[in-house]
Amino acid sequence: MKKHNIFLFTFLLILCCGCTKDKINSSGCTELEKPSGIHFEIFYENKLPYYYYPCFNPNNSSEIVFIRADGLDTTRLFKIDLITKEKVEIFKGFINSRPRWSKKDWIIFGLQDFNVYKIKSNGDSLTQLTVSGNSFGPEWNKEGDLFIYEEGYTSPVRGIVCETDGTVIDTIVGGGAYSPSWQHDSLIAHSNPLEVFTINPITHEIKTVFEVIDDRGNSGGVEWIDNETIIWSYQKGIFTTNINTKETIYLKESCDAKLYVFPTYSPQSGKIIYQRIDKYQRGEDAGKAISKLYIMNSDATGEEEIEIPE
Repeated sequence: MKKHNIFLFTFLLILCCGCTKDKINSSGCTELEKPSGIHFEIFYENKLPYYYYPCFNPNNSSEIVFIRADGLDTTRLFKIDLITKEKVEIFKGFINSRPRWSKKDWIIFGLQDFNVYKIKSNGDSLTQLTVSGNSFGPEWNKEGDLFIYEEGYTSPVRGIVCETDGTVIDTIVGGGAYSPSWQHDSLIAHSNPLEVFTINPITHEIKTVFEVIDDRGNSGGVEWIDNETIIWSYQKGIFTTNINTKETIYLKESCDAKLYVFPTYSPQSGKIIYQRIDKYQRGEDAGKAISKLYIMNSDATGEEEIEIPE
């Protein structure tokens, strides 16, 4: 199995994947036109404010956290009640990985110094958990008593498992997983440009559950729906894969003009939230990128924009 040391930056995502079966929910979007001649990548300016990295409160399906960017060096972590629309600022600083909310009410994330931190959902008790300066994409386990992060700049990549205070208890060689999902009784899910795979943190066994054959590119992230099902996305859409049967279902079509990334799922409500990036071209070498949060059913139907008050 091939593993890549992947560091997904916040604002620019170019995603690709191979086709599977049963497309059931078309988005009707059109691929962006490719400029003729020799060009570098088209530059898409982020329309501010830029909303991204949603995560459900595992104890309350009406609450999420997310990040709002008001510039390249200004990001703020907010909590919002999806019913009352009450919004509370939790933290201000340059956050470089998606926040993950534990059952014990700690929110974990990475900062500009490439270390891992945690903070209470009311904004109290900011605590630094790593000091190496090469810690990426932390994620809590399902019970919130352990977390894993990817140790960067190593070959092969390594996943570092820690207690809640940052004490290292295990290293999984070849199991580094930037922005994984550990919301499973015993497995960690992850995707990279080549595959969707699972990691067993006890045995260190790594299993491919879906391999991308053709249109390879950066992944849009993964999330567990139940103990057998992973939901994941690439440029061409949103998919689910059963880890036992390997059946992969094409839920929702997308394209490079409409990307769905970084899912978060609430078992209580059966809802999933995606960050959606809509791109609009302006001429041959520039455009706009708009990022907002959308809630939908776990089969990717019933998509609605989450209205966030200023």
